[in-house]
Amino acid sequence: MTDQFPLSEPGSELNVDGDKVQFDVSNGSPGKIVFCLSSDINITWWKGIKVFGNESWDTIGLIETQDSSRGPVCITLDIGQFQAGRSRIEFWKAKAFGAHANIKFYSFDPFQYVGKQLSFTWKTD
Repeated sequence: MTDQFPLSEPGSELNVDGDKVQFDVSNGSPGKIVFCLSSDINITWWKGIKVFGNESWDTIGLIETQDSSRGPVCITLDIGQFQAGRSRIEFWKAKAFGAHANIKFYSFDPFQYVGKQLSFTWKTD
């Protein structure tokens, strides 16, 4: 697995394998966390974010964009699916020959984002 980093403050730009991903937070649904992914018009290769609620390898959510499907694509997850100190999001992208590769993952405190929408915009590739 790649190195783990704490999720940056909202409004910041994440460095994902040299790519820039804008991270923003807005109001969402009570008792839920909404995750959204979109990609700028110049991004064509597959991009994805996997959401994990604990330390297992069981994905509780996947959002993805590719080609003209730039999003935003969103999933809404119940806060009961998360464990404090064990939740993470993984950034994936298509690499050589289109193979999907885990690039970077971020740990986060899900209880900090209850009732919020976390939006990620893939800006550069």
